[in-house]
Amino acid sequence: MPSFLELELAKACDFIVRESLRVRPGESLLVTIDTETDFRVAEATARAAQTLDAKVAVIWHTTPPGFGKVTDNYLPEPVKAAIPKADVWVEYNNQWLLYSTPWEEAINSKRVRHLCLGGMDVERIVRCIGKVDWKKTSVFLDKLAEMTQNAKKVRITNRAGNDIQFEMGGRPVVSETMENYKPNLCGFHSHFLGGQIIWAPLEQSINGRITFDGSLAGGGDAIFGVLHNPVTLEIKNGRILNIEGG
Repeated sequence: MPSFLELELAKACDFIVRESLRVRPGESLLVTIDTETDFRVAEATARAAQTLDAKVAVIWHTTPPGFGKVTDNYLPEPVKAAIPKADVWVEYNNQWLLYSTPWEEAINSKRVRHLCLGGMDVERIVRCIGKVDWKKTSVFLDKLAEMTQNAKKVRITNRAGNDIQFEMGGRPVVSETMENYKPNLCGFHSHFLGGQIIWAPLEQSINGRITFDGSLAGGGDAIFGVLHNPVTLEIKNGRILNIEGG
């Protein structure tokens, strides 16, 4: 029986394996997914990779109580062993394995192309990947990354009370465009949902207030979701002095 957004899902997943990850015939592609995530995205990704004659495996496992290193004590050993051996790893885990020990081994291998799409469901993957004009988005993101890279000092404000300043210090700025992923400027083979740029300012130069007024997630029991009241961090010289709000 046809299912919700089935054809649109197929298009989005085909774009991921064909255009983003550039999966080649004979490469091993691993999809990991936990029990809190929509399995249909994993199945559609596996189908798309199979059409490219990749060697496909999907691992579905119990959801750990947290993400990153927390997952080390909960992941089955076969899962840990499979991740560093893949050529391409697409991660849909709601409690993501990014920063876990298997992830470190995969990244240090310089071999695994890793795409982290934590918690992605059918509607999100269609809306945020399948329906996006990535050529136009890439032009915008690359320009924004260039402007940020060339900046010495940055100030970010909003109407919710956010007012944070910091210095860039010449650190690299990574543009996530979903087009032909390859090692980024930091040498990482990990990539994330397109539509964002990623960088780290000089930590000790961060001063002001960061206000979260959309959503907030800290993993495990600290996933708050959509915020009804803003949450504000007061920061001085890179250290959080106070947290207030809803």
